[in-house]
Amino acid sequence: MPICKTCNTQMEEGCLFCTACGSKLETIHSPQEISIATQSALSRKVLKKFPIKIIALATTIILVVSAVIIVNPFKSKSYSSFSYIKNSEINLTLSSKIMPFQITNKLNDTNKSISADTGFLSSSKLIKYSTDGRYIIYPDKVTADNYSSLYFRDLKADNTKADASIKIDTEIPFNGSFNNTAISSNGKKIFYIKGSDKNLYFHNLTDKERIDTSVDYFYINPDGTMIVYKKENNIYRKEIGSDKEKEKLFSEASLVAVSEDLKKIYAVQAGSLYIKEGDNESQKIASDVETLLANYDNNALYYIKTVNDTVPLSNYVTDDFSESDAAVNKPNLSDFVTVRQSGYFQQTITDWNAYNSAKEKYDAKVARDALRAKLKSEKITITNKSLYYYDGKTETAITDNLGYSSLISKEAPIMIYSKFKQTEISKKKLSEIKSTSDVKTLVEAAKALSPEKYIVMNAVENVISQTRAQAFNFNKSLNALYFIDEYSSENQSGTLMEMSLSGGKPGIPAEIDTDVTSLQFRVDSDAYYYFKNQKNGIGDMYENKKSIATDVLVSKVKSIKGKSDLVYFSDYSSKSQAGTLRIYNGTKAEKIADDVHAFVILSEKYIPYITNYSVAKAAGDAYLYNGSSKAAMIDTDVQVFISK
Repeated sequence: MPICKTCNTQMEEGCLFCTACGSKLETIHSPQEISIATQSALSRKVLKKFPIKIIALATTIILVVSAVIIVNPFKSKSYSSFSYIKNSEINLTLSSKIMPFQITNKLNDTNKSISADTGFLSSSKLIKYSTDGRYIIYPDKVTADNYSSLYFRDLKADNTKADASIKIDTEIPFNGSFNNTAISSNGKKIFYIKGSDKNLYFHNLTDKERIDTSVDYFYINPDGTMIVYKKENNIYRKEIGSDKEKEKLFSEASLVAVSEDLKKIYAVQAGSLYIKEGDNESQKIASDVETLLANYDNNALYYIKTVNDTVPLSNYVTDDFSESDAAVNKPNLSDFVTVRQSGYFQQTITDWNAYNSAKEKYDAKVARDALRAKLKSEKITITNKSLYYYDGKTETAITDNLGYSSLISKEAPIMIYSKFKQTEISKKKLSEIKSTSDVKTLVEAAKALSPEKYIVMNAVENVISQTRAQAFNFNKSLNALYFIDEYSSENQSGTLMEMSLSGGKPGIPAEIDTDVTSLQFRVDSDAYYYFKNQKNGIGDMYENKKSIATDVLVSKVKSIKGKSDLVYFSDYSSKSQAGTLRIYNGTKAEKIADDVHAFVILSEKYIPYITNYSVAKAAGDAYLYNGSSKAAMIDTDVQVFISK
């Protein structure tokens, strides 16, 4: 058993890094450690100790194409792992050992591009994990018609064996995502929708059971003992492992929210909002509900009711030609002809000027009549959205003319929003309009978004004292609100403000700093950092009015959960798409590597990154920073990381 020289912790066979302190281990104990990840890290002296056949095999394996790396951090250090795509196949390795193994054979059989942002992997959560990260489900053998097979693995098993995977089923709809699958928290129950008939199945790793057909989507509780699903606009619930039949909860309804444990199910049926809690009868919460905005553990809700007032456009027009047009008749040409008798001769004289004038008046009246008819037949809908709060027992109207919600807390019923300012509509004269669109413009212009922002806490609305504010953020503790006030589009900055939310009511905003572009919080923390002097996505990073770093790529700064560390790019070049990767520990910054294109974070001592990036090839070399001065090689020709 190897022993770490840094902290004297005894490791398992095959470990390349200490699982306690992250230091690189000096001793290599088995031929299997000659892998993709460690090939470049081994000296030639070490390689000479192994048979030529093993070296040849390792050399063959290292010839790879561009790869997409998908990272998954876990609560359990034993199964902390990351995966990547090589030769269009997923490879996976435990972070501590860096001994990758291939888990797919025909992942991308569609000739589609592999990219993190577009193409085959767009918005995909390809691998799903049990809570401890030990068990995974993933797709393979994706076909041209976007169906995939579903596989299962135990990461604690010997995954170098050919039979390490369990094939769950085929014909799983893929379409660039894997949303039709789920795995229970203990990893022993698999759920999925299969085929064009959309059959819903449960698999216990030995046998499968069809739950229902024509299923659109489903939810499971963490331990996989309960499933709720939508089928043909009906909502059903089924106990897994029970002989009980499925239970229809709602008919012709929309499933709008569920609690994580599936004990609370919210649905809108015939315009009314209902809650089904446990085995109790469904309870009607409110009528005329359009949208559920947020739901909370204490049964508190925010939702929107909408009133549509449809009226003819003529309601907004004053007919200033009404009386005069009533007197206008179609001119008769004979009325404008005069016959003069001179002896035996008659002379017919037509007053064309008068006739044409009368004809013009009549034609104008006819045109106005047509416009009048359109104004009466064409209607406009005036929509008024009202915000309501429900505390579990009582419904409270918060405001009318709701504009947009800028920020809604997921943990407590606190919400920031704007309103529409409805001004009185002054009717237009008929003589002032040429078409119905003139009236529509008039009505729409009368309803403008108010510059004020509002906050509701405990069903009480308050206006926030601000001017041109944006970028609202609650801290983790929900006792403070931050925003950038007096924002200038030209300078792309404003004044960073903090407003106390203690005591259940908003306080007076206080200034933190000026010329601030944006603010970010550390993961699960009240601590924040912000940026100034930002231009083209590059800015200076500050904390407590103190500069941390300059020339930072704002969009790529990452924090580490439970730590004060920040990982970021400095001196970033958009041309080379790379910069210097650094880690700031709360006191000082340390350089990880130069010429880095991308990175992801597993922990402060496990940070995979891509360097030597070629823009032309769209690929580079992947290394693992482990807290020591020398990083470990992971693979070559890596395209991009996808953090999951």
